[in-house]
Amino acid sequence: MTATLLLLGLVGLQSTSHPGFAHNDYVHSRPLLEAWENGFRYVEADVFLVDGKILVAHDLKDVKADRTLTSMYLEPLSKLPLRKRSTSPFWLMVDIKANGAAVYSALEKELAKFQSMLVKWTDAGPSSGRVAIVLSGDRPVAQVASQKERWVAIDGRPEDLEKNPSIGLVPWISTSYLGFKWPPGVGKIENWNAALKEYVDKAHGQRRKVRFWAIPDSPASWKMQLDLGIDMINTDKPKEFVKWFELVKPSGSRNRSLVR
Repeated sequence: MTATLLLLGLVGLQSTSHPGFAHNDYVHSRPLLEAWENGFRYVEADVFLVDGKILVAHDLKDVKADRTLTSMYLEPLSKLPLRKRSTSPFWLMVDIKANGAAVYSALEKELAKFQSMLVKWTDAGPSSGRVAIVLSGDRPVAQVASQKERWVAIDGRPEDLEKNPSIGLVPWISTSYLGFKWPPGVGKIENWNAALKEYVDKAHGQRRKVRFWAIPDSPASWKMQLDLGIDMINTDKPKEFVKWFELVKPSGSRNRSLVR
């Protein structure tokens, strides 16, 4: 009863739209709900498959039997007042830490219970839905790509910009900022920004969203990413990010959708 009242009380709280990506959301005292209350529409959960259960944790040694993907994310999402749409659903990135194929087989069974809220993916693109699932980490790319219809998409990598797979398979491109492959001759800061802008523009030209991980989590970094048009700004500081965004957001700012 208390949980139901809490979820009902969240109606209308997402008036702010911003590009924040709740990295390692599950480490916070109130996973998902804290991100939701602060206007986040992109949330990450790291998972392992243990004894047939999909458990949420960053490291295998930290898994707990009661911290399942279903109880922490899928069930609460099914109760949140999310709009059904294909252009800007709520995005849950499931980062598979190991055994991607086995995790996906188990995940398919869990997602089947929540079909009414999920975006369905085909090579033609997404259907309308309240929640979009994207797989990262040990991604079962071939397994997912072989399915004509599926409840998940794949978190792509920079090389996918050359392969240009369907937007219905790879709607995102993510990479490490520290490991970003700079073009030859890049030395000055202005050249860094030009190289990053070219990378972002190429992804946007293919209607894909862009995210960096292993990137400084600070206002200066957030501002750089915002100026470059990066769609998902990685942060472990949801409250601080929202306060900062309220001060700097462009007039009429809203989340960019590259799945359109």
